[in-house]
Amino acid sequence: MRHDKLGRELDLLLLMVQNKSYTAVQLCEQLHISRRNFYYYLDFFKDSDFKVDKSGFIYSIDRHSPFFKRIKEVVDFNEEEVNYLFRLLRGARTNSPIRERVLEKLSNFYDFRILNDVKYQEQVANNISKLYKAIKEKKVVKLKRYSSPHSHSNKDRLVEPYLFMNNEMDIRCYEIITGTNKTFKVMRMEDVEIEEVVWGNEDKHKEIFTDIFTFSGESKLHVQLELGQLACNVFKEEYPQGCIYLHQTDAQHWLLELDVVSYIGIGRFVLGLFEDVKVLENEGFKAYLRDKIKSMKL
Repeated sequence: MRHDKLGRELDLLLLMVQNKSYTAVQLCEQLHISRRNFYYYLDFFKDSDFKVDKSGFIYSIDRHSPFFKRIKEVVDFNEEEVNYLFRLLRGARTNSPIRERVLEKLSNFYDFRILNDVKYQEQVANNISKLYKAIKEKKVVKLKRYSSPHSHSNKDRLVEPYLFMNNEMDIRCYEIITGTNKTFKVMRMEDVEIEEVVWGNEDKHKEIFTDIFTFSGESKLHVQLELGQLACNVFKEEYPQGCIYLHQTDAQHWLLELDVVSYIGIGRFVLGLFEDVKVLENEGFKAYLRDKIKSMKL
């Protein structure tokens, strides 16, 4: 049956992804398949964007195959997320078996220097220490050979660091040459040099704000809504972290008053429940909703 065949293909795929020593003969014996079927499966893997490697008599699947990359974009952790998890687990006080298993899986599966290279970990810790010192003394720093995937550059950045974010993995800085506030990844700095220059733009330092709809920015927009029972319940279910902004005004109504970075998130919520929501303020948000309604294709 086809599902039996598919099961053998998946079993073979798993064996070859983690394979370190299996030959073609051993793989066939493991799965009780013929050599003919084995090579048929290899052709299928190749046609499905898997990279099949052969080293001597050992067959394996490259974890960097295009198919895995497509899956990675959907379900995998990105570099910053893995490092955040790794730091949390390393800093945990408990030595439970689960913690050790997760750490081992992270170290085995993700090929990141910060997970396996002790020297690199020490460099990151040293950078964090220097940045803390610079913030305390209000000094300008040079981020040495900062790697930026957006500009495809690897160059020094002269900045005024003023706020750590994301469990010390990010640092908010005022970049002097561009005159803008930016967020830099600590792990992308080869080194940090503290300059003998004090901040000259402290009045321009701005904290980044993330609203409950996960939009981030430097500016805040104040919104005030009156919610009915249905809208209130939906809001609590979808945005439980926003319950602190709700205040009941009578038996059937609640006041929702909060700051947002963008009207997109809050606008989606209001338009989805417009019959049970009354917009009290602000005028900018009301204008945004009117424009959205006009642009709707019904």
